[in-house]
Amino acid sequence: MSIKKLRCKDEIGGECYCKHLQCSRKIPVEGKQNIIRSFNLLESTNTQNSHLCGLISIVPVKNRRPRLDEANARLRDVVAFYKIRYLYENNFTELEVCRDEFIALHGITRRRIEYLLTSLKSTGMPPTDKRGKLSDDTRNKMKEHISSFKGRGSHYSTKDSQKKYLPEELNIKKMWKCFKRHLDLFCDSCGGQNKNYTFFRYLHNLVHQQKRFNSVRVTFPIRGHSYMENDKNMGIINQKARVENVKELCDLIQCSRKKPSLFVMEHISEDNQHIFKKWTKHE
Repeated sequence: MSIKKLRCKDEIGGECYCKHLQCSRKIPVEGKQNIIRSFNLLESTNTQNSHLCGLISIVPVKNRRPRLDEANARLRDVVAFYKIRYLYENNFTELEVCRDEFIALHGITRRRIEYLLTSLKSTGMPPTDKRGKLSDDTRNKMKEHISSFKGRGSHYSTKDSQKKYLPEELNIKKMWKCFKRHLDLFCDSCGGQNKNYTFFRYLHNLVHQQKRFNSVRVTFPIRGHSYMENDKNMGIINQKARVENVKELCDLIQCSRKKPSLFVMEHISEDNQHIFKKWTKHE
């Protein structure tokens, strides 16, 4: 198993091997260390982006000589030139370098360079970091949304802990979709369960009456390709077990699975029955 090494704060990338500019040979080791050190001392991402964009110049492409035909060739609109400035022996030196050396000396990634070039081509200005710029109201809504998912304690630890863990079926993408108040449903084509007016009246009620979601999308897979996780869970339940009341049925379902955890049964109290009564009145 390979282990990815994280780049240290003052560690530069590997040397380039370009034959045209021969960047690595022209820059002394002390100059390289001064570049990465001064870049990491910049106080914010926006300051770093402004510094990097000041060292990049873009020029429109004048002549194109694609090796492939225009339908298959990836034609560029601009050509980017990179330069560096560093302090060596009390003198500032400015030098043109290739893109690989520019990336290595600043300890950044190719993706960040593409991000900067996109902003320079569209606006001519360095991009602004918008991460974490949320209002207090949005933050509170996100916290309430995360708290709405029921967590469970760890089954590995024997000590009591207040930490709660979300179900393994959840991930950030699914939680974000729910936060956007959009519901995605995957159903088989069984008319008695999913493909009927009662089911769609209920979804219509969730959107237009209760305002629970802004939109709902129902997907019916192709016949023969509708196996989903809930089918697996239904297969675990003993269909031949004899039960005589609702409580016995709930106990049977809840104890059908032990790993990774027992099934969670939601009991609808009399106070919550109005949720299922109101939508039936909608025409």
